[in-house]
Amino acid sequence: MIAMRRSNILLMRDPSLAVDLAAEAAQLIDGRSVGRLRASIARQQALAAMADQDRPSFERHAARALDIEYTEPVADDHAVYATRAYVASEIALGFNGFRDPEKALELLLEHHNCWPDDQQRDYAVACARLLRTLIALHDYHSALDHVDGAVRNYLATPSDRARRELRLCRKVIRDRSRTDRSLPLHTLRKRIEAALQGDPQP
Repeated sequence: MIAMRRSNILLMRDPSLAVDLAAEAAQLIDGRSVGRLRASIARQQALAAMADQDRPSFERHAARALDIEYTEPVADDHAVYATRAYVASEIALGFNGFRDPEKALELLLEHHNCWPDDQQRDYAVACARLLRTLIALHDYHSALDHVDGAVRNYLATPSDRARRELRLCRKVIRDRSRTDRSLPLHTLRKRIEAALQGDPQP
């Protein structure tokens, strides 16, 4: 667990070390019955590979994480949170990191209605991530269908991760608004900026 958490902390600062730490975490559980922790570590290995810009390794670890995401938790499971929807959302983050929003969208939509009631904060992150993915695909009408839910869930259970996704939405929309004055894009911008009102990052 410690190695996995350190890998997550170092993800953007030192991707190479993050890869090594995630691999160490995987070695530590090899051959042991750890329940959902195995899926969580595979997810971390995938995200570390994404940060290190290693697409083949990302896809290998992502496939493994998605393959074992159906694992039921065991007694004293250290990653009960690693449900199918959670793992899929995190792998979608990796696909977005490789500018492959089509695959991210497929994962997010497949699990959009499968979140447990006790994972509202993670669900809010996934909603914001889905919104960003739709915007990346220029599907503004679908994004408008999801923006109110994404904002509502973010405001109900705010987190740095959801805020980061909404900031990325705002950045993309601001950049595109220079050449695209369409009403859907303008509406998305207003709603996202309202949700981020008071955000220290302009």
